Amino acid sequence: MSEKKLSRRDLLKVLGTATAASVLPVGIAKASPRFQTDTVTFMINSNELSDDEINQFHEANPDITLNRIDYDQTRFYAMLAAGTAPDIVRVQAPTIPQYVARNLLLDLTPYFEASSVLQPDDLMPVNDYYRADGPLAIGQGSRYGMVKDWSPDMTIWVNATSLEEAGITVDPTQRLTYQELADIARATVQKQGDRVLVHGLLFANAGAWIDRVWMAMLLEKETGLYSEDFRTISLRDNSDVLEVIRFYYDLALEGVSDSVIAPLSAGWHGEAFVNGQASCLQYGYWFTPMANTGEAEDHAVMLPAPTWADSPVSPCITATGGVITAGTQNPDAAWRVFEWYFGQEPAQNRARGGWGVPGLRSLLDLMPNETDFQQATRAVLDIELEHNFTIPFNPYLIQPEPTPVAASYMNNLEAALTGAMTFDELIEAVERESQEAIDEGIASAEV
Repeated sequence: MSEKKLSRRDLLKVLGTATAASVLPVGIAKASPRFQTDTVTFMINSNELSDDEINQFHEANPDITLNRIDYDQTRFYAMLAAGTAPDIVRVQAPTIPQYVARNLLLDLTPYFEASSVLQPDDLMPVNDYYRADGPLAIGQGSRYGMVKDWSPDMTIWVNATSLEEAGITVDPTQRLTYQELADIARATVQKQGDRVLVHGLLFANAGAWIDRVWMAMLLEKETGLYSEDFRTISLRDNSDVLEVIRFYYDLALEGVSDSVIAPLSAGWHGEAFVNGQASCLQYGYWFTPMANTGEAEDHAVMLPAPTWADSPVSPCITATGGVITAGTQNPDAAWRVFEWYFGQEPAQNRARGGWGVPGLRSLLDLMPNETDFQQATRAVLDIELEHNFTIPFNPYLIQPEPTPVAASYMNNLEAALTGAMTFDELIEAVERESQEAIDEGIASAEV
């Protein structure tokens, strides 16, 4: 099944069936004719677990067959409902509250406590996304998984050449405010008539992640999009929220950031920056290897995440990792795969590649830190590690990327930018459509 072909209500129905199936005790879970108990099925993308690595695992563990299948959220739900769930599944932080609420995850606390590879004291703080005392208490309690690698996602990449041409210099050790960043973006945008040649500022996957970005900024105000119990979303009556959304909306309206009225020339944001078609890019440390290639090699500089309210935070808004499902029929074998992937050779390979920060402190020294560029980037990363926070995600929003909040904003933004609706009407639409999604999530599984 394809996730794109299912509505949110269809997803809720499938997940509701999956939740009902998951409450069976592990010992009496239905046997799967497809997966034997000596087979561990890992749902993850092929570029995150290679055939060479799988062969390596088999050589070291001949008693276990590691079976990789491509990640697909809808397929995952359908497999849960059918009693054939993968043993290990790739997830992102926003899904953890909803999975905990529906008892879909195996409590891995005893395994972590007994492990010589994944020791709790060695886990980076970002792994708190995978701890929970319940769906409304993420960040403490039992451990349900961990990150495979991660990044402070709010850091800024700047094209030093573009800034110099505009008479602007920046200090990589100094944190800009968001207003200062916007001023730089406006000063460096290049247009030819109505066409934008060089965008002033592009945001990290801003369409699918835009609500995560808002929440990261609102952490500095000690507020958020939702009520304390996550049952309501409040946009129109929260001036702090309106200010954050207006910041992004105005930059789009002015053609400083990309939108339907100022589209990218490149295929995606990272490519635009590398090609010199953006002077600033809000992407995290993970972008380091790409930022040091092509035209960007001589001009890419990473800066700390901007501050919105002079209370710096630098959260990871994705925290991609893995969990073991509650219905696994061989948790010990699944843990052996989990331990290997997240703490041994594959984790070491990821650390050396520099595409993210390891989930273990003990692997930090493996990260690239030889060239001037790598050392400068690492210096910024070390600053950010002191300001890492976790975002409280809503357990009632089933679709994680984009969430109904981000999807509503994207779906209505064109009308607002082209004058078919006002900014206030845009906010009303996002609030209404997001509340409908929350209400549906509440009805599907009481948290």
